[in-house]
Amino acid sequence: MKDAATPKRLAVALGIAGLLPLGIVGAALATGGTTGTVSVCATARGTTVPAHTINDGTSPLGTIPAVTVPAATNCATTTYTIPTITTTVTRTTTTTPTTTTTTTPTTTPTTTPAPPPPTALNGLKVSGNHFVDNSGNAVHLHGVNRSGTEYACIQGWGVFDGPSDDASIKAMKTWNVNIVRVPINEDCWLNINMGTSTFGGAVYQTAIETYVKLLHANGMYAELSLIWGAPGSARAAYQPNAPDADHSPALWSSLAAAFAGDQNLILAPWGEPTVGWSCFLNGCNDQSTYGSNQDGLGPCSPGSTTCYFVKSAGMQQAVNLMRAAGFHGPIASPCIAYANVCADPSNGGTGWGNGKWLADHPTDPDHQLVAEAHVYGKNTCDTAACFDLTMKPILEAGYPLLFGETGETYDASSCSSTNTQSFLEWADAHNVGYESWTWDTWGNCSALISNYNGTPANAYGTFVQQHDKALP
Repeated sequence: MKDAATPKRLAVALGIAGLLPLGIVGAALATGGTTGTVSVCATARGTTVPAHTINDGTSPLGTIPAVTVPAATNCATTTYTIPTITTTVTRTTTTTPTTTTTTTPTTTPTTTPAPPPPTALNGLKVSGNHFVDNSGNAVHLHGVNRSGTEYACIQGWGVFDGPSDDASIKAMKTWNVNIVRVPINEDCWLNINMGTSTFGGAVYQTAIETYVKLLHANGMYAELSLIWGAPGSARAAYQPNAPDADHSPALWSSLAAAFAGDQNLILAPWGEPTVGWSCFLNGCNDQSTYGSNQDGLGPCSPGSTTCYFVKSAGMQQAVNLMRAAGFHGPIASPCIAYANVCADPSNGGTGWGNGKWLADHPTDPDHQLVAEAHVYGKNTCDTAACFDLTMKPILEAGYPLLFGETGETYDASSCSSTNTQSFLEWADAHNVGYESWTWDTWGNCSALISNYNGTPANAYGTFVQQHDKALP
């Protein structure tokens, strides 16, 4: 198995939102009694995607059979059949009995006390190597990712994958969540290259802004992180190696302007870079690719017409544009190699790709810069010893550190909590915040929940719930 050099997730639900589980993509479902075709995708090549039951939210409609994904790709095509469904309506006639009026003694009803109101937020800013509110009180961030806003819009079936209403946010609150990371799609925000999707521009922006306001109203901070982008006329259908110079700068300016007055927010210009330190800081022409080489493992094949190098934009430009647009809150700049390598652990922590976060982070005139790392089991850096060597120096130098994504394994291969327990214990001991991946009902080991009422989906979800609920 490959480590941090392999994307930990490549497939998400397509088709009819809410009916198909993670890994099933394709056209809308066929009508009853007919056969349809879907493309089944896995998070690791050469593996088998188990059979899935299609349902309408109440009753099973049919089954998509198990299929083995070839080693050379992430997807294979299979078929499914939805049987004809017959609905029988039975009418029952009832006779109303004669009613005798009686006198009932007066009673005092029992009143259920209302839940306490959420704690009002009072700003979030950097002070040394930790977060504080506007009164100087320390803030320890512990929350979740809410995936869906990066893919549903570009695929044309919504903005969120699942509910985004107040009730769904209150379910998060029962886990003692105090921050939610919301991934952003570049094309959807800017309303470019949307194809037939109607979920870009004002529709998408309003949905994100409304969701952030609901989070704040429930006492939760938010992090908005650009993770899906694409150059030129290509569609932002996955996360490439780095932000593109064509559109990412416009996204940074627009997003920062929209949230310039929000003091309870972190902005993250990119999610998981797979270019070198210098390129990620300043941009370059020869490291970020787009097309068939989606995992970024090596250069495009000579003469390829489906994979090509693109000019990338850097983190220094992102910070400059966000500040110029009026946003003065924390900005999270990630480490490289899927945000997991903050310095090379095999070289005494002194550099991966001739650099490290401490030497190659952007300069922020507002001094509100945050280092972001993504930590999963089976990553290059997934032990306390590695954290001490490569991440602890960031704290010692006076910068906050945030685990913007963390989970049991990057490839959803384990639903246990052994790694997660180690990660969160280290983070708590070093005042490092974290956002667990992910508050979605995908049905695999990346999913924290089995429904949007907040029921844990597995041992991993149960541990995160119990751990976070025990925090002050």
